[in-house]
Amino acid sequence: MNNERSEKMSGAKKKTSRKVLCLVSLMLVAAATFWLISQNSHRATQQTSDQLSLLDSATYNISYLEKSADNSSEVTKVVNFADGKYYFPDSRGYAYVEKATLADLNGDGIDEGIALVASNYGGTLEFSELVVLSKQPNGYVEAANIDNPKSFFEGNIMVQSLAVQNGIITVDIFGHGPQDADCCATQPMEQKFIFENDKITEANTIT
Repeated sequence: MNNERSEKMSGAKKKTSRKVLCLVSLMLVAAATFWLISQNSHRATQQTSDQLSLLDSATYNISYLEKSADNSSEVTKVVNFADGKYYFPDSRGYAYVEKATLADLNGDGIDEGIALVASNYGGTLEFSELVVLSKQPNGYVEAANIDNPKSFFEGNIMVQSLAVQNGIITVDIFGHGPQDADCCATQPMEQKFIFENDKITEANTIT
């Protein structure tokens, strides 16, 4: 009787041990899988961050007044941004990258840079434009820009998001409603664009 009971207890202990080992093995596999996923995610995030930083030092076509308050002195020049900004010479203004992302817009397997660039000429108003940049051996270079519709881009808009899906660029902002002051945009607005034949066009105007 005692031997039979001992054998049963021994068998139960072995089964319990096997279950514990299986559970520990599953936990170790899960932990290892989670670690690998987190490492890959970190590397992907770091890579994207490093790539996006290239747009902060990219080459843009910028228009500005060479003489403050003199509209006849407006010029357009090809300039290199530094840390996402460019300060206009001999004026109080500057341009800067508001939002930026990377996406393959033309299906060639190479990501274009997409940026919203705002310009401030020293006053209280800012003017934005959407820019697409192509990847060149020496970095990203502006390929096209658009600041239409004016009702969408002009004034102190608050950019909420810049995203690309299936080649369609979507910009979400808070723009100015009928009762909004210049300082305080509260009207949600969305505009879609496509990049085709080296031009940016409003997506909802394509037929």
